Amino acid sequence: MSGQAWLHGTPRCLAAAVLALVVTGCASTHAVTATSTTLLPCSRVAAQCHAKRLPNRVLKGDQRSGALGAVDGYDLQGLISFDAALRRGWEEDGQTAKTVQVVLGSANADALHWPGNGPHLYYAVLWTGVRLCSSREIFSTGSNCALRDWGTVIDAHTGAFIVGGTG
Repeated sequence: MSGQAWLHGTPRCLAAAVLALVVTGCASTHAVTATSTTLLPCSRVAAQCHAKRLPNRVLKGDQRSGALGAVDGYDLQGLISFDAALRRGWEEDGQTAKTVQVVLGSANADALHWPGNGPHLYYAVLWTGVRLCSSREIFSTGSNCALRDWGTVIDAHTGAFIVGGTG
């Protein structure tokens, strides 16, 4: 589903949760670590993705990224990889962006009206510099277009697409 089509049919509470995620801030399985020795370019993970890939992040302590908080106290075994999260984010909600960063964090699915129950681990795929136009200007290069940030949320255990948009 295209980003703007999704946004127009989305309940306001869900859209607000995506905005909170973006504004502030089926894959192989293996344990996630806070540091990665190699970072594949976006184009090596998803051939059509040409965004500059920023370092992966794992939220710890009092760190936050939008709706996501720290992973402290969670079992990080059995999570999909950062690359798998990026691949799923691209497949479901890929954006032509200047940069992309994958962030692992936790959130309460119930509070955000996301699928699932209670506290859970998610990846946020944060696309920056996405060119978005108002619905009247989708096929033009008019003045109602702007570069914005976009967030795609992926379930860290299953790789399922949760939500995407600017809010």
